[in-house]
Amino acid sequence: MSSSRKIVCETPLLKQVYNELKTTGKAGLSICELMAQLGLQYYDARTVMRNICRKGLAVSTLHDQGKSEIRRFVFMH
Repeated sequence: MSSSRKIVCETPLLKQVYNELKTTGKAGLSICELMAQLGLQYYDARTVMRNICRKGLAVSTLHDQGKSEIRRFVFMH
């Protein structure tokens, strides 16, 4: 059984991403992880995360991972 969830049509997409973000806690969520969990395309996931940040529900932080930086989104209480 796969741990990834798929999009539910009855629930708004912003609400689904918000709930996923809330469950991650302080670790946050990257765009790639969000794509894997909800089965979104890259640009859709990026747009939803931008909207959530604009509403003040999340903050984006940069984390070093090897030679690259990963942007993670952390839920604000």
